Amino acid sequence: MGTALSADSSLAVTAVDAVGEEEMKNRRYWQMLENLEEADIEGTGINRTHHSSIWLIYNRVPRCGGLTMVFLMKELAKVNRFAHQRHQYRTPWNRYTKNLRPTYINIVRDPAEREYSAFRGRRSQDPLQITQEIKRRDAAGAGTGMEWYTKSFDDCILDEDPECAFNSSEYTFSRAIPYFCGQDPRCLVPRSRWALQRAKFIIEHEYSVVGILDKMNETLQVLERYIPRFFAGSSKIYYSRGYGRRHENRYIKSKPSLSEKVLAKLRDSLSDEYELYDFCQQRLYHQYQETINTH
Repeated sequence: MGTALSADSSLAVTAVDAVGEEEMKNRRYWQMLENLEEADIEGTGINRTHHSSIWLIYNRVPRCGGLTMVFLMKELAKVNRFAHQRHQYRTPWNRYTKNLRPTYINIVRDPAEREYSAFRGRRSQDPLQITQEIKRRDAAGAGTGMEWYTKSFDDCILDEDPECAFNSSEYTFSRAIPYFCGQDPRCLVPRSRWALQRAKFIIEHEYSVVGILDKMNETLQVLERYIPRFFAGSSKIYYSRGYGRRHENRYIKSKPSLSEKVLAKLRDSLSDEYELYDFCQQRLYHQYQETINTH
């Protein structure tokens, strides 16, 4: 004897199928999280934004255009009617705001360029801060302050100066990986496969957009499409009268091109950071393609 389905029962079957699919997604999520080091994590164009969220968290990676983004968001706050508050590692806010899950964003840049920017930044702060730092170093040894100040980035890398020992086994707060990996102490260990994989996993599953500093056009278009509540009109503001250039750090001098020898050494010592950077580029590419294909 055949079974007849009413309209209501058909809807019920559809609902059960949807629940089953969601359960399978959750199962795959936790299986991957439990086997991070062996997991094959790929960046996709999926929009992870929780459209009901009223929270936007930008736990900015240092030296990745953060000042420009902060100024941009302050301008957007006036237009899109939200409040802006002020570096932290990712905090699992979904534990504390269960029904109001936040939207995460970030910006990354080429790791070698980021480290160069940090190196110059330590020597291009407010003149008073520079003078105080030179005096502090001179107190430990005459002349060491100016020696530090005039040191070139190339020499720092090629001479394996401790300041530029990026392959150090010590915990570090200067990398991009911990900002995505989170609060676990293992997230601070350089060259940790687990930390790298967890950072990728969190980016793909928890971050709406991780932009690329050298690809602001694509980044802004994805932000506008994926998170319109906060970023509607961002391209117009950013490009009006050279907005991005006007809000660059005024103490940073123009940078020279890094030599191939220095770049090769940096790519080796920052190999895990480059893998994460390439992952973010792949993901942004897929997201940008989504904005084009659904325009």
